[in-house]
Amino acid sequence: MRKLLHYSPIIVIILALLALGIACESTSVNRSIHINDGEHITSGLRSVNGSILVGDNCKIDGDCQSVNGEIEIGEGSRVESIRSVNGIIYVRGNARVQGDITSVNGSVSIQEDSKVKGDINTINGGIYLERVEVDNDLSTINGKITLDKESHVYGDIIIRENKRESRKPLSIEILNGSVLQGDIIVKDKKRPVKVHISGDSKVEGKIENAEVIRE
Repeated sequence: MRKLLHYSPIIVIILALLALGIACESTSVNRSIHINDGEHITSGLRSVNGSILVGDNCKIDGDCQSVNGEIEIGEGSRVESIRSVNGIIYVRGNARVQGDITSVNGSVSIQEDSKVKGDINTINGGIYLERVEVDNDLSTINGKITLDKESHVYGDIIIRENKRESRKPLSIEILNGSVLQGDIIVKDKKRPVKVHISGDSKVEGKIENAEVIRE
């Protein structure tokens, strides 16, 4: 119960948005939502206890939101934003996310040539980018962050403070020609954080409260 209260701002936002869309045709309570390749959906997709699986080259004129299921966005598809509480978020290549990607307990994995216009935020899940552009920030509390294969993040990487749980070591990897244009900011000064930077990658901003390992 204490953990739920601690994380309540993100969870409450997601649940509230789901509640607002409960009467829509694209809302499911106990079943998964499957969108076939090439479909154009003029509303958001919301699921409580099922997954959301969007095919290739689709356009979703709204948010994809799930409480207890995974969210998968197919290759070349377009969505507004993605939010999940207990499921992983997986975005295939050449996709576009116009807003934020938010996950509480699941990881976020994005494949090559995709672009995210907003932030990527997690609490307990990792963030893995493979030749991806992100216009804003990456942030987490307990997740590993990896920028790989010439990914480019124009904002900051932020490790947020966790006052209630043990502070296990955390790693940030900037690999294979990837670039972080902003700063690395570790707000939890008691958290051991290591930043691994390969020789052909770079962090253009400053690095605060973390050990830097150049490889």
